[in-house]
Amino acid sequence: MTGGGGSAGGGATLCETYCETVNTHCTDELEVYQNDAICLALCQTMEEGEPDDSDVDTVHCRLNQAIAADTTGEPEEHCPFAGLGGGEVCGNNCDALCRAMLEVCPDEWASNTACLEDCDGLEDLLGYNTTLNSGATVQCRTWHVGAATQAQTPHCGHAAGASPCAPGDG
Repeated sequence: MTGGGGSAGGGATLCETYCETVNTHCTDELEVYQNDAICLALCQTMEEGEPDDSDVDTVHCRLNQAIAADTTGEPEEHCPFAGLGGGEVCGNNCDALCRAMLEVCPDEWASNTACLEDCDGLEDLLGYNTTLNSGATVQCRTWHVGAATQAQTPHCGHAAGASPCAPGDG
């Protein structure tokens, strides 16, 4: 795993703090993780970064988006960028998907480059929520790589492009 597990102070790890915050402030149609276990597992695939990160591919950037969802009273403006992909605010969706795939489903692609080439051909809806679990989109594959942290079969195949994430699905 690449990072995200360090202490955020007070004994909680950064990933624990992030997951508690995002799962508290991004709910219902704005939910970005199916459950805490998925959030914690995917958080481990991200770099920690710095506490003031606002536009880089790090846990701290995503945490800051989740905090802003609460403090601004505009969760619809921040939650889509608080999840794994980062929605082009806190990272690139394909970069995050492929990084997670290599950790969670290492048998699906021979390399990060191969994964990125495949991902580049997908529709990218930019933001993310957990209702986006079908269709030939980066978001469908992101949903299934999350589910694969709990059950590799059948979700690794879905995250790699099998139905319900295949062209024509959705």
